[in-house]
Amino acid sequence: MVEKKAKKIPVTTGKKMNQPSDSEKRSSQEKAKSESGVNTLVSIYRQDHRQEIDMTRLERKKFSKKRLILTLLVILLVMFAAASIAGFFIFNHGQGKKGESIELTITAPKTVDSGGEIEIEVTYLNKDNVAVKDADLTILYPDGFYFSHSEPQAQNEANTYWKIDRIGSGTGGKIKIYGQIIGDLNSTKTFLASMNYTPANFNSVFEAKSSHSLEITASIIELSLETPIRIVSGQETEIDVKFKNNSKLPLSNLKIIAAFPEGFSLTEADPAMPEDGQFWLVKELAADTENIIKLKGVFQGNPGDAKEIRFQIGLIMNEGEFRLQSEKSAIIFIVKPELNLQLTINGSNQEMAVDLGDTLEYKVTYKNASDVELRAVMLQAQFVSETSILDLTKVNDPQNGTIEEKSISWGALQIQGLSTIVPQAEGEFTFSIPALSVISPLKETDRNFSVDNYIKVTAVESEDTAVDFEKLSESNHIVVKVNSKVNLETEGRYYSEEFEKLGSGPLPPEVGETTSYRIFWSVSNLYNDLEDVEVAAILPKDVFWTGRATSSTGGAVTFDVSTRTVTWKINRLSANTGQLFPKADANFEVSITPTAKQEGKLMVLINDSSLSARDSFTNYDIETSSPLVTTDLENDIAGQGRGIVVSKTADQNLNQSSDLNQNNNSNVNSN
Repeated sequence: MVEKKAKKIPVTTGKKMNQPSDSEKRSSQEKAKSESGVNTLVSIYRQDHRQEIDMTRLERKKFSKKRLILTLLVILLVMFAAASIAGFFIFNHGQGKKGESIELTITAPKTVDSGGEIEIEVTYLNKDNVAVKDADLTILYPDGFYFSHSEPQAQNEANTYWKIDRIGSGTGGKIKIYGQIIGDLNSTKTFLASMNYTPANFNSVFEAKSSHSLEITASIIELSLETPIRIVSGQETEIDVKFKNNSKLPLSNLKIIAAFPEGFSLTEADPAMPEDGQFWLVKELAADTENIIKLKGVFQGNPGDAKEIRFQIGLIMNEGEFRLQSEKSAIIFIVKPELNLQLTINGSNQEMAVDLGDTLEYKVTYKNASDVELRAVMLQAQFVSETSILDLTKVNDPQNGTIEEKSISWGALQIQGLSTIVPQAEGEFTFSIPALSVISPLKETDRNFSVDNYIKVTAVESEDTAVDFEKLSESNHIVVKVNSKVNLETEGRYYSEEFEKLGSGPLPPEVGETTSYRIFWSVSNLYNDLEDVEVAAILPKDVFWTGRATSSTGGAVTFDVSTRTVTWKINRLSANTGQLFPKADANFEVSITPTAKQEGKLMVLINDSSLSARDSFTNYDIETSSPLVTTDLENDIAGQGRGIVVSKTADQNLNQSSDLNQNNNSNVNSN
């Protein structure tokens, strides 16, 4: 084979020639790379002095036996380690991982009222084809949950652990937990449940988890405020704060916090606040129970000012933390009264008490305190009471107002001055109403009678139509209470109503002989309870206390020798005693031994009796009395008319005359 050599073609830069194509360029580059690669390999295998290595011969070097054994040992150790790791994962697969065999679910409300009782149901189901063993359930309760009981019962003191043991394939169970949840409004409470178990065909422990969150959206504590909408600066205002436990469980450690506006001064609080803060503490509020805090205070400000009063109620937890349960606020506007109304009864503008049958003299004063003219004013007197105590059939009204069941109304037709009242103009009128003479209680609750009297505006025309005159123009209120009606009866007896002998000695009384009598006190009381009741009377000097006395109620009847006063005290006497309940009675024995100077006369056994007491409803002192009792014994049918003292001789003659009359009657009857 003859090797052909390529001829070199000289390249002249100054002459034009054909340019090689792109493909020709790439072919030329690849050929150059190939030749370069060959040259590189040759250089590698070329010996020193630039001689090439003879590749036709290969020399085998001897391998060390010791090195071979060491290599085999390393390979065996690696294989053993790999087998151990694989076995560990095969026999302990799932350790500490989330279980898939058990389905764990928590069922509970999504929203609750703070303080209410809730039911939590935890269900578990084995979805695997094999049973599980060593199962146990643990519940983690949120802060503010108070455990009550569970079904079944928990197996630890904290009531968070249940031992279940075996759960068959396709089976399950449930645990019901009951308790009370307490927390801040709009807060979230989360319950966590976890179950550890081991499948029957494994040795590892699996874990199933579940959680449930609920939101506290309301409270079982109901808070409400009763405040006026508009007030007059400087006048005392009443505010009622009511709070109620709407749950079926009692609530402990409640705290009510007050936030008063600037310009408000508290004048009275019932119950009182502690000195170190504007709050109240309630130790316990029973289920379905309402309490009230009554406040009185004065707002200072300018007409048009708005005053906000705010109250919060919550629970104090064991750590002293306050958990808000409800919050209420009210806006009160300070206004300038447009029509001032003042009412007096019997010359007073304060609460009073009257007896039935008394007449109440009313006086109404009105004044336009606004800057506008008032026209077509209508006024109305209100008499508010559950049981009417006023006799509106006997009203004395010179103005001839319109009388209704519990009101009297006047307008421009009755009072000309009400047609137009210019600014700062004023006027007045009077009328009178008697109280009923008798009120007959029919049931135990027929007691503590009263009437609330006040004057209000029912209609008006003015330039300022935004003013609510029915709210703003109202007079002061005057409560008129009815005093209790007490009656004391005193009587002397020798014989009872059944003609039983109560006394001893001669009747009529004889000179030098001792005759004893019984004195009876009887007390009846209508309308109100009485306190500190005391009945007393003085014995004449010639009447003697024998010491024999009894009473149906109250303390014992006593006698003071130094003052010769007989006294009977009763701590409390119920309303309507003697009407719906038996009268209160007491009796005691006295005796007389007439002298010759008293012959032919009646003797006084006891002087006037008096009763004093305190009316617990009206706080008025009640007094009444009954007249003295003589030997005439007016109420003793068998003994009356035999009270004049006689001598022994006259008495014997009287007895002989009586015996003679009896014999004559006997003879008449015989004939």
